Amino acid sequence: MKNNSSFVLIEEHLNKILNNYYEDFKQAISYSLFGGKMLRGQLLLLGLKDLNFNIDKSIDIACALEMIQAYSLVHDDLPGMDNDDYRRGKLTNHKVYGEGVAVLVGDALLNDAIYIISENVFFEKEILIEVIKNVTYKLGSNGMILGQYLDLTTKGSNTNLLEVKKIRQLKTVNFFELVFVIIGILSKSESQKVLKMEKIGNLIGHAFQIKDDLDDFINDKTSDKINDRPTVTCVNSIENIKRTLADIKNECINEIILIFGKGEILKIFERMFYEY
Repeated sequence: MKNNSSFVLIEEHLNKILNNYYEDFKQAISYSLFGGKMLRGQLLLLGLKDLNFNIDKSIDIACALEMIQAYSLVHDDLPGMDNDDYRRGKLTNHKVYGEGVAVLVGDALLNDAIYIISENVFFEKEILIEVIKNVTYKLGSNGMILGQYLDLTTKGSNTNLLEVKKIRQLKTVNFFELVFVIIGILSKSESQKVLKMEKIGNLIGHAFQIKDDLDDFINDKTSDKINDRPTVTCVNSIENIKRTLADIKNECINEIILIFGKGEILKIFERMFYEY
């Protein structure tokens, strides 16, 4: 997923954005901004491409989504949160630059992402306001941040499947739903079609987090165990989890084909879950 044109476009544009940063601070931001799959930004661009939309107009919005994703990971890794030493095979931001700088890196990425969306010159202001409203709602104190709070305060040894699903919805799924809602907003799709797009984001988000929990369990991720995090492996058997993932995957494929056809979204989704 790192070698296709959408990934390259996002990385190149992010580098241009970073040219405006104070050099030392830029290094700390770059450290956590690059190295991932740029999945959410890619989904945005590829979804628009499948709808025959000019993706050049929305590259900065795709970059903004990746900046927000990076912010959430930097803060998630902090000692007061998951207290992770490594991410993507290298030391986490606070282990390299210190906890204070890592907090500021996350703050900058979130604030600058909103500014970048607001400064887009290709879409009407009303559309950009709608995008920003959805970003702040889906990822704010009733969305992703609430999911982070519940994840932080809920013990895996004392939870149930319903609570795990709620945390997964808020912490992870909301962001994927947001990506597809933005596709609908930018493409000026009718409201019923946007709802169908949001459902695709919902299914991808659930499948993504279930797969992530499975991978962490199989790879014996220590921080989840030490922190007693509420993952799906705490409340269900591996066999049942794999069956659930397979069902979600099949439903999602059908929904993707209905809205986006057998195009780029379907291809990237199938690559995400080829092992399952």
